[in-house]
Amino acid sequence: MTSSTRFNPRFLRQTSLASVFALSAMAVIAPASAINKCEVNGKVVYSEAACPNGSTGTSIAVPAAPSANEVAQAKANAAKDASALQKLQQDKAKQEAQAQREQQKNARASARQAKQQQRCAQLAQKKQWLEQDAASAPPKQQAKARQKAQRMGQKYALMCPSNGH
Repeated sequence: MTSSTRFNPRFLRQTSLASVFALSAMAVIAPASAINKCEVNGKVVYSEAACPNGSTGTSIAVPAAPSANEVAQAKANAAKDASALQKLQQDKAKQEAQAQREQQKNARASARQAKQQQRCAQLAQKKQWLEQDAASAPPKQQAKARQKAQRMGQKYALMCPSNGH
């Protein structure tokens, strides 16, 4: 065997990926031939030649290299897939941004509603207190106290129409 047809066994054992690359390179060099995996004196050797006598070996069929048309088609498919992936990622980003805007909008609306409910509760309490004050006010101050309570009732009705008071 010549040194050009032998591969370093340590290199092939280091990683299976290296084996794939080595076999791929051999497929490019001799696309229609078979590769022989021989074990000589405990070492694995890859060769295009038949295994020597006294060694064990197996023949590895090397698939033919893809045609130029197949390569071009694969590249076109890869480009189309990459374009589709990019569009899907952009669509997903748009949907996520829209969902986030909607969530923020809902959070602001919820905060406004909570603040309005708090204001209405405060106005209702003031109205109730003014009505109680008007009921217990001395006769001379009762008219003024009733007017204050009535105005607070009108303000409450204006500010909190959904409460129906």
